[in-house]
Amino acid sequence: MIQKKNSKILILAALGLVLALCFPALSVNKPPTSPQVLTQQGQALYKMGKLDQAIDIWQQAANAYETQGDIQGRRASLLNSATAQQKLGLYNQSCSTIFQAFDFETANCLEFIEQSGTWESQLQTKILSDNEFQEAVNKALEPLVQQPSSSTKAIALLRLGDVLRAKKLLTVATRILNLSRATSQKINDPN
Repeated sequence: MIQKKNSKILILAALGLVLALCFPALSVNKPPTSPQVLTQQGQALYKMGKLDQAIDIWQQAANAYETQGDIQGRRASLLNSATAQQKLGLYNQSCSTIFQAFDFETANCLEFIEQSGTWESQLQTKILSDNEFQEAVNKALEPLVQQPSSSTKAIALLRLGDVLRAKKLLTVATRILNLSRATSQKINDPN
């Protein structure tokens, strides 16, 4: 009786081994999701008001676009994240995300905001001329302003203007928002 029981166990174990070797286990890992699908998921989450989740998904999309070498897709995903961050009131984080989107190497967003405060007072007291301000902005935002006119450039400038407006740097914000508008007009009227 014990021998029959042992032989049944042995047969079942052998059968299990054969099945395991012949039919590989289903993968527990999900296949990677395309950045386009992640972008759509982020948009759906944003529309549902799940902003934190949308930000996380768009960051994943940005990483996936970067892996594929798609710079514009990466930028668009990061700008989507920046938009959601602003909706949550995370203006410093949003600004940093914009700088990340355009690969700023020499400046960080907090320095830009601080410099904008200096420009704000200098513009209001007429210490800084419009031309000097434009030169300073072009230098501070060089990785962004050097880009050809595009929707991502216009959105980045718009979001930076929003950050400055939230920081009560209204004169500088207005100038940056005007740059965004001018960029948008160039896109719509290439002549």
